Amino acid sequence: MKYKHYAPKADLTLVEPGTGTERESGAEQVTGAEQKTGAEQVTGAEQKNGAGQKTGAEQKTGADRNTGADPETGLDETQLQAMICKVRELSREKIEAGYKVGVICTDESRGCYTDGEVRSIGARKSQASVAHNLYALLREFDDLGVDYIFSESFPKDHLGQAIMNRLSKAAGYKIVKV
Repeated sequence: MKYKHYAPKADLTLVEPGTGTERESGAEQVTGAEQKTGAEQVTGAEQKNGAGQKTGAEQKTGADRNTGADPETGLDETQLQAMICKVRELSREKIEAGYKVGVICTDESRGCYTDGEVRSIGARKSQASVAHNLYALLREFDDLGVDYIFSESFPKDHLGQAIMNRLSKAAGYKIVKV
């Protein structure tokens, strides 16, 4: 059941990365000319010298060897691409069925979406901007009269936990894992 205070009139679905097993389920990747995320690709591995200090490769890329996740976004490139592809797939299905669709994305992934009413909630690296824009964006979709909203998810650390809590409640806990 939707928590009405946070919920838009449209049906909201949240798309988030799952566990490694769920991610291996064959999600299509955005490649070539379609790839416009602006997300930084992880090119190195986390390495530490004997004193526990970061080496040059880790300092330049910021990659975490254990997860491959960018520490600023909480996602690795595979997770981000799978999430974008799933949001695109779900939104296209509803548009083809004749519904008006809204997409909640970030500044970095905005260019990956061409279908529906696409709105950026802010920069993925700035959880404060995402939190600040959340309610206004949900209300904007109400004003646009969309039938369905599909949203990218955010890391569940720090302020991201509050963002995901509110999005999850607005979605009535309707979450698709990729």
